[in-house]
This record gives sequence, C-alpha cells and structure tokens, in this order.
Amino acid sequence: MQQYLRDSAVAGSCATETVSDNISGTSSTAIENDAVVPDVSDAKAHEPDTLVDPAPDSIDHSDSACSVYVQPVSIQSLSTQPAYSDTPGDGAAASHYNRVDYTCMAELLSEEDSVEPVSGVAMQAKPNTDKSMLNSTQLERGRQRHLHAEDPQTPAWSRVRRLDRVHTAHSNQSNPELAALEVAQGLSPQDVACVVFFCSPQYELSALGRALVQRFPGVTLIGCTTAGEISQRGLTSNSITAFSLPKSHFAVDALLIEDLRASGSESLESALSEKLQLLSTRAVAMSPRQTFAFALLDGMSVQEEVILSSIARSLGSVPLIGGSAGDGLKYDDTFVFSDGRFHNHAGVVLLVNTRCRFEVLSGHHFEASTEKMVVTRADPTNRTVYEINAEPAAPEYCRIMGLTLDDLKEGAFAKHPVGVQVGENLYVRSIRQLNDDLSLTFFCAIDSGVVLTRLLDQGLLDHFSRMVDLAKQNIGDVQLIVGCDCIHRLVEAEQKGLAQDLSVLYQKHRVLGFNTYGEQFGGLHLNHTFTGLAIGTPAY
Repeated sequence: MQQYLRDSAVAGSCATETVSDNISGTSSTAIENDAVVPDVSDAKAHEPDTLVDPAPDSIDHSDSACSVYVQPVSIQSLSTQPAYSDTPGDGAAASHYNRVDYTCMAELLSEEDSVEPVSGVAMQAKPNTDKSMLNSTQLERGRQRHLHAEDPQTPAWSRVRRLDRVHTAHSNQSNPELAALEVAQGLSPQDVACVVFFCSPQYELSALGRALVQRFPGVTLIGCTTAGEISQRGLTSNSITAFSLPKSHFAVDALLIEDLRASGSESLESALSEKLQLLSTRAVAMSPRQTFAFALLDGMSVQEEVILSSIARSLGSVPLIGGSAGDGLKYDDTFVFSDGRFHNHAGVVLLVNTRCRFEVLSGHHFEASTEKMVVTRADPTNRTVYEINAEPAAPEYCRIMGLTLDDLKEGAFAKHPVGVQVGENLYVRSIRQLNDDLSLTFFCAIDSGVVLTRLLDQGLLDHFSRMVDLAKQNIGDVQLIVGCDCIHRLVEAEQKGLAQDLSVLYQKHRVLGFNTYGEQFGGLHLNHTFTGLAIGTPAY
C-alpha cells in the first residue's frame, strides 16, 4: 500500500509520498497559530488606524507578510523601485528591495485592509484610500511586513497571496448560528472551492447544518461529528473547527454514500469513477499525481473495511486518507455532513486536485513485544471477541497486561494496546469497550484465529515530530496538516500527562482535524494512528 503511493511521487517540485511507522525524533514547544477568530460579541467596527494585536505567544505574526504578494500595483511613477513577483515559486524569498517606497506600501495596505463584510456582521471599516491619510502606525506596519517578506527564513506558505492560501477557523460558540458565523469570518467565503469542518456532537446538528449552508452558499461543504476537535489552538472539545481550499489552487468534487450498509461495491465504484472523470475536466493541475481523496465515514457503522475496499479499487493510485466520525465517546450515533445536511450510517468522499505539493502521513508509535495471544472465539460482524487463548476474553487480556477487571476503563485500553503483525507491518487493533459478558468489542476488523501481540510504547510525541519533519523535508513549508487522530491517542496522552505537550505540538505544526473512531489509509481501516495530509505551497 505504501509502495504505490511512493511510486506516484513527482520528482522535483511536486511530492506525493507516504510517511509512516516506526520513526522517532524530538518534540518542540514553539506555538504557531494561523489566525485569531474575531470575537462576535464585539460588534463595534474598528477605526481604520486601530491595530488590535493579540498576545505574541498566541499568533504567528509572519502571516501578515502576505501583503507583499497582492497583485502588483502600478509603479510606473516609481522609477527607482524594482519590479517584483507575486508568485512564491519554489519557496525562495521574493525579489529583494533595496529600500521601501511608502507610496507603494500604501497601495498594498489599502488592498489588504479592505475587508469584505460577512452578512450580518459589523466588520472593520474600509480605510480611506487617500495615501496622504495613512498614519505613521499603518506605514510602519507595512514596512515591517515588507522587511519580513525579504527574510529568507519566512515560511513559504506565508508568502502566498492571502486569497490563494488554505484558511482555517475555529469557534467555541455553543449557539449554532454564532458558531457558523465565526467560522465564516475566519474562512472568508469568497473564491472558496470547498469547506471541510469537524464539530462536536453537542451541537444541535440540524441548526448547525442550516447555518453553515447559509454562510457558504454554492460552496462544496462536508464535515462530520467528532470525539474531539483539533484547531489552530491545539486540542479542543465542544467546538467546531474548519478549513477552506481556494479555487485558485484546488478543484474538488464530493460523493455522498447515503447508506454504508446498503451500498453495493459496483455502484459505489461506478459513481466514484464518474466523479473522478468529472474532476479531470476541471483540474487545476494536469498531472494525475496531484489528486488525492479524503473520506469521512460513520464511525459506528462497522462497515469501514468493506467500503474502503471499494473506494480504493475505484481510486487506483490516487492517495486516500480519512477518518471515522465520532460522538464524544458515547458510542451511539455518529454523523457525516454532505449535500446540505447531516446523515447517519453514511459516508462522503472528497476528491481534490491541487497545484500544491502534498504528502500523506500515517503512523503509530508502537513496536511489537514477544507476548502473544490468540483470538479463539469472535463475532467479526460486530467486531467482538469472546475468547482469547480459549479463556473469557476480558480476564485473559487482564492477565497478560497485568491488570484487573476493575482497571478496564477507556484509558486502560488506550494505554495497553494490542496489534496484529502482517509481514513487516504492525497494525494496532484498539479495544473499544468491555461488555457485560466479559467480551471485548474492537474499533476495527477482528476474527477467530487472529494472533494479537502486546505493543510497547516508543514515544508518542517524538514519533509525531519526526513524521512531520520527514514530510517537510519532502515538500518544504506546510500550510496545513489535515489530521485524523485516533481517540485512543488522545486518551493515552491524557493518561500519561502528555495532552498539553501534544496540543502545543499540533499548534506548532499547523494541524487541524479531529479525534476519530478509526483512520483510513488507502484501502485500510486503522486504529491508534495519526493519519493525515500535509498541504504545502503551490508547485508552480
């Protein structure tokens, strides 16, 4: 599976490769946020010269450097000012100015600071375009942005024009309408190809769906409920987080699978093939290697393996990643959003063609021990194991792990995982819950005769840091990492006192996503992994 993705890599400027298991490194505690969402409780419009700066440790100020990459303004009268390019190219810094002309900088400021209002929201007033009216604070801000863009250490993504960037947003508002409003403010709905969101099941879902559709008319909009959210502020809960892909660098199409239990493989494969063909007629990048698929599936359907097999056959060499929707560890009902509303027992596949470099990531931080156990009686349909080593499943699991039945809570399964060795590959098989009859229900496929191996922790934080570092070596600076992060990773981090460090690490590496009930990688349904997609800057 990893090989066919590696075979699809593009030499030089384009890279589509897989970073996976058994790598380690060191973590960092630097924080790098995308943007601070405006507080909708403050409807007062700021004066044009009012600068509201967040705390320096809560935002990446390099984001402001995008002002240099607006469409070039007229500078015929500036005979001493050299021409410049608005294209980031291969990540190198822009053509360097020897000096800053404040008249030119005023043009840049007036274009960037002109904010189109979101319907029903009081936004910053459009400034006076008379350059003589710009005060010293605005001019100094422009000068600093310009000098920042000259710095070769400035991340390449921050030099991409703002309208061409991947944007992110987050809201803790419990009211669906206010939450959708904050998301719309953060994502700037103009010229957006699609919006992907992940939300807490605590929302009144039908109201949230209506509010989002109202805020993003005519935009491809997909999402799902979660077991926890990951935003530009790190690990969160009871919230909604989202990202948008700009039309300038992305073309998309989406397929709703209305009932995972009744979807035939032939009809699903045919529908996906038609969607791929349609996408090819609107592609922004001609190479088929610049296309990927993102799937969101009902996390309680017990149908992921069957559906993913059909999806993978249809996609061929197109990389597929995704996650199973959650419901906050209730294990009752999960939902995906597509075609304007939330659906139960459903799935959605988003097909994306892009000019941007990207890299598929999938991995876990465990290695196999020498301790084995054999599943001797199971119900594969419900992913339930009744006997291990010809003994009742739960007591035998406890014996091997050195636990008691009283220890078998959610955190115990995450802290004491088991896996399946297939050749050189090791796949985690996460246990979801203990049942009254002492059977164990798993998050993914299990059957009689499967040999389970006790797994040993090799460092969650170090593994993630090294995985991301390797991705950046392949594609350069990263705009966003879309993360499908198993809920057992979060539970494990909480049990081991690592949750805050993990949250900071996700902030640093610009991760946005959700905690899943399982992860999708190619045709595989996985557990206890971080599976995602790193999106870099445009390849051309």
